[in-house]
Amino acid sequence: MLLTLLEMESGWLSNPAPSATALLYPMGYQASGYDGLGRQLAWAADNLNVGFYGWLEESMWSYPLADGSHVEVALNANAGTVAVQRFLALHAPSYEILLQRLETFRATYQQLWGDPFDYAVEPLLPATLQAPTLSLPWSVKETWYLTGGPHGGWGSGSSWAAVDFVTGERYLGCAMSQQWVTAAIAGTVVFSDQGMVFQDLDEDGFVGSGWTLLYMHMGSDGRVAVGTQLTPGDPVGHPSCEGGYSDASHLHLARRYNGVWIAAQHPRWPLVLGGWSAGNGTAEYEGTLTRESAVKVAAETWAELNAISH
Repeated sequence: MLLTLLEMESGWLSNPAPSATALLYPMGYQASGYDGLGRQLAWAADNLNVGFYGWLEESMWSYPLADGSHVEVALNANAGTVAVQRFLALHAPSYEILLQRLETFRATYQQLWGDPFDYAVEPLLPATLQAPTLSLPWSVKETWYLTGGPHGGWGSGSSWAAVDFVTGERYLGCAMSQQWVTAAIAGTVVFSDQGMVFQDLDEDGFVGSGWTLLYMHMGSDGRVAVGTQLTPGDPVGHPSCEGGYSDASHLHLARRYNGVWIAAQHPRWPLVLGGWSAGNGTAEYEGTLTRESAVKVAAETWAELNAISH
């Protein structure tokens, strides 16, 4: 998807000598602080997320054109289509221009990769899908602290799929914790690098299909290796600041199904850890974990308010 948009907007794949503007702003977003390929791709991915998850989670029913007018989403559209439509609308000053950009995208994608409907996964989220049963991802008799309620599984605009925990080791900063994150369920490690550990729960060996579990910010020292068969309670790694933005060592835990981040407070597939059910707050990183009558509130502190014992 990103390569298709890169080719469509600036010709980076086919043109060996893009213009100076195309080199600086290859996705066409000309704003301070967004120069260079990395920032442009991140901006594009975030905006694709907004459309995809906005439609999937029924929080977005229209998207804006560059002139400020809005286009209503067709009720039979899928989330991927809406993500592309919304993204292309950002640089379309009229509905007619949007239609032209959609056709250019279709032709570019087909030229590069073929017809996407030839390898579509439908339904992406089956009606019969069941959420995996997860345990708390740390050792028995330990107490950890909920510091981040439901928030983006990966970057701005993604589903509020993740929750954050810290150990009882106070004021670590970004020093690596000495305590272990442990496997919340059985499954095979299919990725372990740059602070990330992805665990494959359906054992097909592919991170993009079925249920996967992300353990984020795992320090490189002691991090579990690819191919390891984990059982509940096995060591995964030590909380750190590795992988993505972090200003303190912690565990960022999130689920995906067929590559889709699944909201922690999803009405059909809620995130439940050892009987503790995640609940949204009014903003990202706020929220709760609830078990029977006990409620723990996300907070950047070490207190009974957010303490969860295994």
